[in-house]
Amino acid sequence: MTPPAIELASGSRTTPDSASPRLVGTTTDGAHTHDVSSPPARAAIALLDQARRVIESLDDHCYTAPSGRIAGGTIGKHFRHCLDHFAAALWPLASGAGGSAQEVIDYDHRDRNVPMETDRQVAINEIRSVREAIRRTSEADMPRRVVVRVMLTSDGQEADLPSTFGRELAFAAHHAIHHHAMIKSIAEEFGAALPPEFGKAPATLAYEQH
Repeated sequence: MTPPAIELASGSRTTPDSASPRLVGTTTDGAHTHDVSSPPARAAIALLDQARRVIESLDDHCYTAPSGRIAGGTIGKHFRHCLDHFAAALWPLASGAGGSAQEVIDYDHRDRNVPMETDRQVAINEIRSVREAIRRTSEADMPRRVVVRVMLTSDGQEADLPSTFGRELAFAAHHAIHHHAMIKSIAEEFGAALPPEFGKAPATLAYEQH
């Protein structure tokens, strides 16, 4: 199985520290941050901050209980799935080996049944680690060419498709919104009310505001 893409708090690989920080202001965590100029990075960070706040607001039962609405789903599993996609998208920057096979983004080979699915604090630590890796990206990273490996059939047929890092970071963000909507449904099932904007696509929010 393909290892996690970056070094998460639990000890997987990470992005290098050489990503030229520019510290300005504070984050919602109250920590210093870069002046993140890339829209995909800003969107991803906002979603990760939102996810962290939701996890902090839930109790352990709500976070781990299997849903009756979405078969086999738990809030913890959905958040883990979202983090996997962000981590996979970041792997080309973590590998630091231009043009090598390590620059392939593979969303389909993931670790399952990991601690963050059942431990809220582990999940929060993982989110902060992924957030930090995204915070260290720059506008210059966005057009970087990458290859995305996708599984097309249940018998394992795969295809390698060209893309860019920025496009894949934006995809991971939109993918997270989709799962946030399911997380919101599960939370409501167990009596937890989440913010009304949680799990809504940017286009939906823009429409509602106008």
